[in-house]
Amino acid sequence: MSKKVFVNAEAPPAQRVRRRPLCRDVGRAVIATLVGASVHVYLQVQMLVTLPNFSFHSFKLFFEGDQLSYLAIAINVAHGHSGSTEPFTETGVTYYPRLYYVVMGLLSRASGVDTVVMWWLMGLVLQFVLACFVGWTLYITTRLWWAAILAPLPFLIGTFAGALSGKYLVFTPSHAAIWGPFAEIFPLNGGTAGVSLAVCSVLGLLISGWRGFRLHEAMVAGIFAAICLGVVGNMQTYSFIGLCYVLLYSTALYGLQSQQARLRWPLPVVSAALLAAILLLGTSLAAHVGPLPLFVLGLLPALPGYVVVCRLTSWRLVWVTLLGVALALPTTVETLRGVAQKDPFLMYRQASTGNSGIGDIPFNYLLVPGTVAILLLLILMLVPNAKSKLIRSYALGAFLTWSLLSFNDHWGPSQEPYRFWIDEFMLVLVTGFPLLAGVAVGALQEVRRRPRALVAALTGLSLAIWVFTAAVSAKDWLIFNNIARKDGLSWWPSPRSAAIASVVSDMPPDGIIISDTCTDPLSLKAITGARVAFYNEGLAWPAHHLQFATLQADRLHGNLDSKVAFEAGVHYLLTDSHCTMPTHAQRHVQSVGSSTYVDTQGKPATLRLWKITG
Repeated sequence: MSKKVFVNAEAPPAQRVRRRPLCRDVGRAVIATLVGASVHVYLQVQMLVTLPNFSFHSFKLFFEGDQLSYLAIAINVAHGHSGSTEPFTETGVTYYPRLYYVVMGLLSRASGVDTVVMWWLMGLVLQFVLACFVGWTLYITTRLWWAAILAPLPFLIGTFAGALSGKYLVFTPSHAAIWGPFAEIFPLNGGTAGVSLAVCSVLGLLISGWRGFRLHEAMVAGIFAAICLGVVGNMQTYSFIGLCYVLLYSTALYGLQSQQARLRWPLPVVSAALLAAILLLGTSLAAHVGPLPLFVLGLLPALPGYVVVCRLTSWRLVWVTLLGVALALPTTVETLRGVAQKDPFLMYRQASTGNSGIGDIPFNYLLVPGTVAILLLLILMLVPNAKSKLIRSYALGAFLTWSLLSFNDHWGPSQEPYRFWIDEFMLVLVTGFPLLAGVAVGALQEVRRRPRALVAALTGLSLAIWVFTAAVSAKDWLIFNNIARKDGLSWWPSPRSAAIASVVSDMPPDGIIISDTCTDPLSLKAITGARVAFYNEGLAWPAHHLQFATLQADRLHGNLDSKVAFEAGVHYLLTDSHCTMPTHAQRHVQSVGSSTYVDTQGKPATLRLWKITG
């Protein structure tokens, strides 16, 4: 069999001109890629490193309620406990895709590195790898070694919130927030990891097909993408669904443009009919099948084109697809089983996320935040020298993915459309930027060979408009920098956190502790790793979640009902001399131990551990 199974015969001039790169150029490109990746990593920490309390043992205070809840999963695993329970109380069960945090906890336990430090380390290493993918793709598409240094640029693009409102984010009428890639990757959490791997998998495929697909390179890139898909499926649900959509729809569109598909004209008609059916009947189906199966049905319009590509690859693509599906099965099966059993948390989650949509806002309100990405896709689809099958297929596939998932409340699933908007906005910008750079270089080369004034003027104008809008939108990033610096880092590690760790160590390992209003339970879990009477309502529910909900509400008002505490299995109380003893607790506790510390004003204070006696 010939090695060249299918090629991108319509490649733009920049792709068709094959010149063997000099070793010197490749070496320079490698160095430029590493430099660009290093700059990207620096941009993730530069606003914090000059803070007086900066340390990699400190935690970023960016939506810290959610981030510390995720950290609790890793802390449990690092302490040798299960990662499958509700992370604070370590009771009940969690269905949250947690592979990233389980790996983090295992690495922390094996190396002895603090879990917070491992959070920083894993996140920044992954960002370095992501930027290397972007930088190398820039080199491949432009054949300019220095272009790899530009890798950090697409991450700085925003939603024009800075220019329009002086903020870095845009709020929807449903009070959800949408923002640019810089805020998406800043937390360095599992969501950041999921969308980063999704971008890497797409870039790998674009690199392999830039000069025409060949069987060996295409299969290697496909297997890499399948592995990424499976891993992401166990790390972050939204990134997983988004990656499934962009891969299948782009593949299908590539197949529909092939010669084989042109000889079978009904295929595009079938795809269009299936898409129309999903959009029209999806809402009715949602009541019977639920949101997750409906997301699967949303992929049906891609099936005809996907089958064409399967035939072009002698059906090897089927095996690659099955690999990705198999790797993603653990979390998917676990969640589907919980839904089938009508787990109370999953039922609550489906109902609550269905009220977070952004589809009911005016179209122009949504259009403005996404202007830079939409212009990028339009240029890739319409600029004459960009009209290759690869570019057209990916640009249109990415647009369909972004539109379908961002407006999924209009056709049935109704699962947090704003989250999909954020993920796909980043995916479009970061994967489309190297393609745009390649188109720009190709246009310049075409003008030099065959001067066409009108085409050159239109292409140059469209690229100039994109650069201008991207630069204006980057004001969001400047504002975000200032806010991230102002929010700063956690108050721990500190003398007080050391005292907390010391006094809580007197508690048995299986005990559950509740704190007074001076010590927030999120920090208590991060500092001690102990079981804490708290839970994140949107992440997982513990056993006796109603009792824990009562304890949480009472704690905020300085109260403690010892009877409810006993029903929930909570037997220990942590108090600080800066706060009064919780109401009704004085007669139902006995001292276990205490620890003193010097507060920020230089005054001595006492932390005390109590056993709740009922």
